[in-house]
Amino acid sequence: MHQEDYWIANPEILRFVNHLGTRYCIVCLNWIRERDRLKFVKYVRAALAEGKNEFEVAEELGLEDTADPFAPPTRRTFFQILLLKSGYSIQDHSLRRVNHLPDK
Repeated sequence: MHQEDYWIANPEILRFVNHLGTRYCIVCLNWIRERDRLKFVKYVRAALAEGKNEFEVAEELGLEDTADPFAPPTRRTFFQILLLKSGYSIQDHSLRRVNHLPDK
């Protein structure tokens, strides 16, 4: 449903990552467009290659806030969820593909 034009235009439903010029749905935490996800992954990979850690990357993108403080595991940030929903995780200071995507 968030792919519909009226939904995509709703600023209360979408969050913008201004640094990347990308956006994601705040309801399902999926990237709106494939290129949004690709820009995000490319940026994270480059930042890690520069020696930045996960928190520094999240902070640069404005995604360091806790997404849902009441849902386990606690303290999951928007950055961590978007990264996992994109199909990646950070392991040993590099981006690794995960085999399955979580429901949320």
